[in-house]
Amino acid sequence: MNIQENPYIKRIFKTVSEHIRSGDERRKKIEKLKTTQESEHTTPHQKEEITRELSVMPVQVVNVQAAFQDAIQAIADEYIESVRKWGIPSSENLTDAAVLSGAIELTPDDLTALEEKHAGNETMARALREYAKRNDLHWMRSSPSPELKINSMQEICKYFADHREDGLSAQNFTLFEMGQGEAVSSFLSKHDAIIGNGRELKTV
Repeated sequence: MNIQENPYIKRIFKTVSEHIRSGDERRKKIEKLKTTQESEHTTPHQKEEITRELSVMPVQVVNVQAAFQDAIQAIADEYIESVRKWGIPSSENLTDAAVLSGAIELTPDDLTALEEKHAGNETMARALREYAKRNDLHWMRSSPSPELKINSMQEICKYFADHREDGLSAQNFTLFEMGQGEAVSSFLSKHDAIIGNGRELKTV
């Protein structure tokens, strides 16, 4: 999938992976503390200290989850800002303005060909759409609009921000990293054509 090459998505993947690993480490620490606590060689004072340390673990988990969600949202916000800048019309990107001036009559096929020629150029995509509207042509752009990209990233952000350190979602992502996670792959495939590899944003 192209979406896996998108730098913003890669950063989200990395953040999720680190979150799951930290959860694994925390669970191992808890198991070790409990084993030590139950040992006959552990003094009453040590057991008391371990009980105190275990009692704050739930609060730490809540704080870690909140920080993780903030980190995912921050990446999504960066992407959304880049998309918004990319979507601002620019005269420099209106590279075939003369063709759209009305000197020649364009067909829907012509508009599709021009869209393919200027792939990733949002200014031209909007200009083509406006030409179609002015001339009552039944033509729909095939490239995703900034609004679609933003909505798609927001859905992705919510999907991954809901991942906890444990549970089915974490297991699914771990499998996905191993090339076996059908649940995550299925979700991402719905957004692949919209988010893509992000190359069109590199000029922002």
